[in-house]
Amino acid sequence: MTKYFRRPAGVKDYLPPQVRKKRRIEKIIGNILEKWGYEEIIAPSFEYLETFVMSGKPGFAEKVFKFFDRQGGVMALRPDITTSIARMVATHYSDHDAPLRFYYMANVFRFQEQRKGRDQEFYQTGAELIGIPGIEADIEIILLASRMLKEIGIKKFIINIGHIKFLEGLLDEIKDDSSLKAKVAQAIKDKNFVWLKNLTETNILKPEIKKTFLALPRFYGGPEILDELIKFPLNEKCKEALSELDKLWRMLKGFNNIHLTFDPGLARGLDYYTGIVFEPPKGNPAC
Repeated sequence: MTKYFRRPAGVKDYLPPQVRKKRRIEKIIGNILEKWGYEEIIAPSFEYLETFVMSGKPGFAEKVFKFFDRQGGVMALRPDITTSIARMVATHYSDHDAPLRFYYMANVFRFQEQRKGRDQEFYQTGAELIGIPGIEADIEIILLASRMLKEIGIKKFIINIGHIKFLEGLLDEIKDDSSLKAKVAQAIKDKNFVWLKNLTETNILKPEIKKTFLALPRFYGGPEILDELIKFPLNEKCKEALSELDKLWRMLKGFNNIHLTFDPGLARGLDYYTGIVFEPPKGNPAC
C-alpha cells in the first residue's frame, strides 16, 4: 500500500456498522441530557494554544497538535472541550443567571506515545453544570452519568469516587519538594506499596504521617473506609474532604441503582480539578 493510503497512527476508521452504533448511543445520551435541562453546545475544533495552556491542566502543552495561522498565531487542535466551554461561557454568558447546563459530543486530539498504542483522536460526551456550588452539583452529575450508562446498556457498573482535597492535604505534609509530591501521588494512584514505601523513606516525615501514607493503597471500597480513615492523624484539609465524601454517600445511598466505591487515592487531574472527582467504569469501547 502506498503512503497515500496509510492511516496515521492513533486514529480510527468508522465503517457503517460502527457509525450506526455510535449514532444510536449519541441519540440516547442526547435525549437524556436534554430531558435534564442540558443544551448542546459546539466548540471550535481549534483555539489559540494559550487558551488551553492557561487553563492550568497539566501536560496540555506537550499533548496538543500545534500549527500556525497565516498571521503567525499559534493554534492548537482541541485536546479538551471543557476549556473551550469555559471560554465560551465567559464570552457569551457573563450576564446570564446561574445555573447553566451545557453538553457536548465531539472529537478531541491529543498527542500520545505510539509505542503505547493509544488513540490520538477520540470522542467525548460531557455535561457541564455551571453555577451550582457544593455537593449538589456533584450529585446531579453522578446521577446523570449513572442514568446514561444504564440507558446505553451498561447495567452493572461501579462509580469510583475520591476527593482532590484529601490527597492535597496529605501531600502538604511533604515540604518543598514538588517532584517528590508528584511521584508519591502517582504511587498512591497506582496503589504501589513498594514504590510508596521507598519514596516516603527518602523524606523526613513524622512516623504517624508516614503510617498514613503507607496505609492508603489498601483503602478502596464502601463507605466503611471513610470511618477507618478518619481514625488516622489527618490535617483539617483531609478531614474536610472525608466529611464531604460522607455527606455525598448519605445523600446518594437512597438511590438503589447507584453503586459507589471510595478511593482516597484517586488523583486524576490533581493540578486541574478541585473537590470531588469520580471515574466511570473502565472497559471496552462502546462503539
